[in-house]
Amino acid sequence: FNILLNSSNEFDGGGTWFDHTKKTHTIEQGDVLVHSGKLRHAGTAITRGLRFILVGFVDAGVSLDQVDQIELHFSDAF
Repeated sequence: FNILLNSSNEFDGGGTWFDHTKKTHTIEQGDVLVHSGKLRHAGTAITRGLRFILVGFVDAGVSLDQVDQIELHFSDAF
C-alpha cells in the first residue's frame, strides 16, 4: 500500500502506474492506494517538488487446517 503524506499541491507528477490498466493512479494527502504486489507497477516521475509516501507490505496467510476460515478477494475497481 501507499499513503500520500503531503499535499499534492507540493509536487507535480508522481503516482503509481499499473501495467494491466496502462494508467497512472494518483491519490490525495491521507488517502491510501492498496494493491497486490503481484501486479506489475511503478512509481512515475516527480517533475517539481517532493512527494512523500509511506509504503507498506502486508502478507496474509493461513495454515492448511484453517483454509476454510479465511476468504481473500482481489479485484480491480478501475
